[in-house]
Amino acid sequence: MVKRNLIADAFFECVSSFSERTGAGSFYSSAVRGGKDGKGSLERMICIAGYEKFDVAYTYFVRSPLVSSIVSIFDVRVILDRQHPEIRYSLYDLMYIMDPENFKCYHFSFIETPERMKRIFESIEPDLETFLPRLATIASQKPALKDIEEKFKDGVNSFFGYDVFNGDYRTEQGQELYISALEHYYALSDSFYESKAYAQFLSGQYRKAYAGMRKYKNKTYYQVRLASFLSVDPPKYDAVAEDCNTVGDAVAVNRYQIISVMLGALIMFVPFLLLHIGAHFLYAKLIFSGAVWSTAYTLSAALGTAPFVFPFAMSMSYIFNRFTVKLISKKKRTYLKNLESAAAPFSKSGCARFLVFAVLTMLILTSLLSVNSFTAFYDDGFRYKTSVADISGSYYSYSDIKEFVKVNGRYDYLGSYEEFTSYVIIMKNGYAIDLLYEVSAEDAEKRLVPLMKDKGVPVREVHDLSENGTILG
Repeated sequence: MVKRNLIADAFFECVSSFSERTGAGSFYSSAVRGGKDGKGSLERMICIAGYEKFDVAYTYFVRSPLVSSIVSIFDVRVILDRQHPEIRYSLYDLMYIMDPENFKCYHFSFIETPERMKRIFESIEPDLETFLPRLATIASQKPALKDIEEKFKDGVNSFFGYDVFNGDYRTEQGQELYISALEHYYALSDSFYESKAYAQFLSGQYRKAYAGMRKYKNKTYYQVRLASFLSVDPPKYDAVAEDCNTVGDAVAVNRYQIISVMLGALIMFVPFLLLHIGAHFLYAKLIFSGAVWSTAYTLSAALGTAPFVFPFAMSMSYIFNRFTVKLISKKKRTYLKNLESAAAPFSKSGCARFLVFAVLTMLILTSLLSVNSFTAFYDDGFRYKTSVADISGSYYSYSDIKEFVKVNGRYDYLGSYEEFTSYVIIMKNGYAIDLLYEVSAEDAEKRLVPLMKDKGVPVREVHDLSENGTILG
């Protein structure tokens, strides 16, 4: 049985009651559900109240159609041309002509409980009632309608960079693309009202909000007006009723969530790193079975791919962060829990678990390829690989080695000599295998020097190596 969405129930109750009280001549509601048969959980609910010359469309989205991290959204739009119901103006689009000094919030997201939904609607209900007669007047004035339409189309075309409204929409495919473009515009332009800059405006941090808004390249007409309003550092403006700033609450919770996920990743990194090191040595023993020694048999080799462990720890922390989420205050934890009940987060989805599986698979493959790229020394010769991509490598007999050379230092690109010990294998054909980045001097002296002497390979010491690979004494 599908669980009822109580927030959507509260939304419908508020909207239907208000529409009836304000004399709507018609009222239509529909719900879109997920699942192949359309009987899954609620995705969105739309209620359209019809007045004499215009319609008001109220929508509750469980999740944004484009930005999945934005959830539980209440939106109000106005249809002024019933022949083109796909063009739905937000109240912000109309405010310049309806109430120019009004910069209040009428788009709400991250609504976590039915009670919050009711408080939000009650907070804007007096304004909505005031707007209805103004909308009726606007709908009766052709010059006003034309001006609104032109500003809206200019905003949409500026957003996309081409004329969305002059396409060929007579075909079914053309109409679908046109509708899809408008829905895309609605979702992305509305995402501004879930932004940090807008949350700062709602909380009265006008300078920070203005600084954030200045970074926006393609502003809507309303955003241009709001930026102008904020540029003069206005006095305190009650843009949202008390306890209705859900965007501000969500931004604050998200900040603590990021901290908790990062902390969880750091905590998980330690045991995962130990497992990774153990797996590295296990892979090395299996891959180089029968080897006398391998450059993979060192801690530094095991730590070479350690950075790949952190993304895995991060993704695991993101999904299983219940122990670090306690760092958040009880009030914020409750808000987060309720919000996750309203709209399950990505971390609870099958996609998130697949992501962890994909990251783990990548980590295992990276570790295997990394281990396989090291040099292994056997009883009768050694296998050398030039890179990670060199899967099979090249096998050389000890009789092919001219000498095993200890290099006391090297010249940098500026010509300055730096003292540090490294080892190079010089083959009889003149090919030099530099072990500088693969094995430490200590490990080479402990493991390889005795092995080379035992196999009859000459071992000598030099001052440096020239750039062309020949030995300089």
